[in-house]
Amino acid sequence: MSISVMELLEEKAKRFGASTAQDDFQQLFLDSTNYALDDIDERLGLSTARVTDTDDTISLDEQM
Repeated sequence: MSISVMELLEEKAKRFGASTAQDDFQQLFLDSTNYALDDIDERLGLSTARVTDTDDTISLDEQM
C-alpha cells in the first residue's frame, strides 16, 4: 500500500482553506506527516521512510 503525499496535502489544503503552493503550509504538513509516521513506527514496530518532499510516496508494502 502506498500513499501519495501530494494527495494528502491537497485534501488538507482544501479542508483548511490553504494553498498547496504555500511554502509554510507545505513544511508544516511535511513535519506533521513525519510525526505521525514516527508514531506509527513506534507503536506498530514498522520502519517507514520520512517524507522530505510533496512528491514523495509513503510506502507500507515492504512491511506486509
